[in-house]
Amino acid sequence: MTGIMYKISELNSREQKYYLKKIATFLTNVESDYPRHNEWIQKVFGRILFGEKDRDILFSLNNNEISSCAILKNNATEKKICTLRVGADFRNKGLATSLIKRSIEELKTNLPIITVPSTKIDLYFGLLSKFGFRIESEYRDKYRAGGIEYVFNGSLSEETLLINVSSMKLKHSHRRLTTKHFSHYSYNNLFKRENVPIYNFM
Repeated sequence: MTGIMYKISELNSREQKYYLKKIATFLTNVESDYPRHNEWIQKVFGRILFGEKDRDILFSLNNNEISSCAILKNNATEKKICTLRVGADFRNKGLATSLIKRSIEELKTNLPIITVPSTKIDLYFGLLSKFGFRIESEYRDKYRAGGIEYVFNGSLSEETLLINVSSMKLKHSHRRLTTKHFSHYSYNNLFKRENVPIYNFM
C-alpha cells in the first residue's frame, strides 16, 4: 500500500538501517538541486541512528520500495521539512499532501519552514499554497551556484546557514575535519561499533 506513512524513529535498529539504505537510494537524484545532499544525509542518518530526537523521517512504501519521504528537523530554533520527495510513479495520488499533513502533526506547527529551489518552484508552489505556506525569504547561491532558494514560512536559522560553509573546522583529536569527514565519522563509525556492514550512500 502507498497510503501508510511510517516513521523511522518508531522502527527497531535493524529496520532503521534497512530502510535508511533504501531512502538514500530513493533520494539520489536530489543531488541535481543540492550538490552536497548525499553528504548531508549521511550526517542526518548518523544522528537518527545515535538516537538523537531532533531529526526524523516519514516515508511510504509500495511493494517494500520507498514511494515518498520527508526528512524533518525539530528543535528549539527550527521546525522544518528539510526534504520532501514523491517518486515519479506515485505522483498525483495524494502522497505529497499526506506527507505535509503528517509533517505538520509531527512538528506541531501549521507553518513549518520548507525551502524550494527555483528549478522546482512551479512544481511545489500550488501544493504549498494550499496549506497557507507563503514565501518569506530567499537566498542566492545557497546550495548551488547561480541558484535561488525560496524559503516558505520564515527564514533559515543561523545554524543552517553556517552548515553551508564549504569546509567547517571541527575539533576532534586536535584535527581539522571537513563536513565530509564529519559525516563519515558520525555515520560509518556507528556501523563499525555495532559490527554491521557499512552501506556506501555516496
